[in-house]
Amino acid sequence: MKKSILFASVLFCIFFLVSSELHAKKNQIYGFWNLSSGKHNGTSAPKVFSNRIQKFNMNNTFESQYLSEKGLWTYNNGMFYLLNDSTIVTYHKNPLGKTDNIGNTYNYSIKNDTLHFYGFYLRQLPQNPSMILKVYIDEWWVRSTKQ
Repeated sequence: MKKSILFASVLFCIFFLVSSELHAKKNQIYGFWNLSSGKHNGTSAPKVFSNRIQKFNMNNTFESQYLSEKGLWTYNNGMFYLLNDSTIVTYHKNPLGKTDNIGNTYNYSIKNDTLHFYGFYLRQLPQNPSMILKVYIDEWWVRSTKQ
């Protein structure tokens, strides 16, 4: 009897540790990130992106801002969903605050305070919204404590 109680206790502890580790991995993305380098379709991202800040909120919203001579500007924002500890889906909001019809799936990995964010995003061409352009991004971000 004592052996079965001990065995059940050990199993419960193992289950608890494994499930809390999975939850902690998913929560690692929350917070502020500063862009350290990035490429779009294999070429360096435009200079305006060099001062970008990304914030992932616990309510599954995100906001990407950049610092320009005129101050801090919102680059894009929307909602995100973590499918697992390496896949994220984003839905961006348009300038009117409505969620776009396009979802983007990216891969990500976090090691220490570095976020590698890569994959394709789709955007409508402003001159012809029925056409969609696919852009590959490969970005490296560093965790930040500044807002």
